[in-house]
Amino acid sequence: MVIGRILSAVAVALLAVGCASQGGTRQPRATAEQRQIIEQQDRLRLAEERQKQARIQEEQAALQRHMQSRRQDKEPAAPQNRDEQPQIVRLSETSLSEGPLDDPTQSRVHLDASVSKRSIYYQFDAYNVDEQYEAVLTAHAKLLMGASALQMRVEGNCDERGSREYNLALGQRRADSVKRALSLLGVSTKQVSAVSFGSEKPKALGHNDTDWAENRRSDLMYVGIDGPHDTQQSSEIAR
Repeated sequence: MVIGRILSAVAVALLAVGCASQGGTRQPRATAEQRQIIEQQDRLRLAEERQKQARIQEEQAALQRHMQSRRQDKEPAAPQNRDEQPQIVRLSETSLSEGPLDDPTQSRVHLDASVSKRSIYYQFDAYNVDEQYEAVLTAHAKLLMGASALQMRVEGNCDERGSREYNLALGQRRADSVKRALSLLGVSTKQVSAVSFGSEKPKALGHNDTDWAENRRSDLMYVGIDGPHDTQQSSEIAR
């Protein structure tokens, strides 16, 4: 009996040692697997963070491009050469580079009702000619093409908002747009000149939307027929 109990105790001790030995070999293996999982999670978090930073930088760059594009659309482009420089005509100066007709009374040119409208109006900060003025420009184009000696001066004007330099450039764009429209209708570019008065030649003197709308215009003046003081009267015929 005693021997049997001793053998049983030895067997149990050997079994315990074996279990302990097997457990000791598994524990390091489980720890390595955990480390691999943790490292993989870290790599995923790092990749996600890099993607997030890349998206933020891309959005910021897109926003900057958008704002720069809006500024370029808002501001008039700088003239590329001397021919595109705004032509500044001071109000105190009455002499013009264009020569008047030698004898307007002998030219058989009569400014009838078809060309009584002498002004092209614009929306705020715009310079393209609206479709509603197609008939006005067509009438003036027919008159100019029928009298090659006739000369027109397109005077671009702006309201008082904006800097002097900005308004001069915008007024020049408005005058140039009318000159281009007349050219497309068949008028010789030698018969039409374009100048800018900026905001220095207002038609209305108030400081509200109605008066500003009156000052955003291009006036169509005939050299040798319209005197230097007839601009105000001619532009009032347009309405």
